[in-house]
Amino acid sequence: MAAIVLAEDNITFLDKFSSWLLREPGHAMLYFARNGMDLLQQIIAKKPLPDIILMDVEMPIIDGIEATSFIKDQFPSIKIIGLTSHSTDGMAIHALVSGMDAFVGKALAEYILPEAIETVLKGKLFIDTRLEFNIDYILETVKKRKEIIAGYRNALPTLTHKEMAFIILAATSLKYKQVAELMNLSEKSVHGYFEAVSNKLKLTSRQHLTLFAHQHGLTHMADYTSSF
Repeated sequence: MAAIVLAEDNITFLDKFSSWLLREPGHAMLYFARNGMDLLQQIIAKKPLPDIILMDVEMPIIDGIEATSFIKDQFPSIKIIGLTSHSTDGMAIHALVSGMDAFVGKALAEYILPEAIETVLKGKLFIDTRLEFNIDYILETVKKRKEIIAGYRNALPTLTHKEMAFIILAATSLKYKQVAELMNLSEKSVHGYFEAVSNKLKLTSRQHLTLFAHQHGLTHMADYTSSF
């Protein structure tokens, strides 16, 4: 049995996927989230962790790709299936580079999800073949991007688990008060993390940190354009 969490801000799709999960044998829905912030709060607070997250790519506050960056860094065992109404190569590349294990179109997703879930639980990547993708191009680009990111990370000064969590969250649009809430810290302590990280990475501002994090693949932003 797979324990599943659903992250979806569209009430129509939330009801649709919830109903599907409730009647799908072999799966249990643990809880749902209406945005990326809500999801991270629940992932951090709730035990046991899910086996799989069905993750809407486009969500408010923190989107699915930003949420994936955090979850895959802090809870790498969780499998993430991206759900999207967009079908561009660029979107798929950004989703998979961020750490998503599958990319599925929302239209009639219930017919594809059983195969996607089975595939990711086996540790394999899944891409919805109904979408008009150049899959070979996507896979090759994702491979190259991940190799570049691995090189960046290996060249960085040693960062603690908490420091990486701070970097990923600080590179979103969250206020420091919200970052502190997610990290179970005081806002003063979060500013302390900024000082520590800035000294290690030779950075001078949060804007500089955000740019550095995105450029070096420490966190990711969704690309809704048709090109990469």
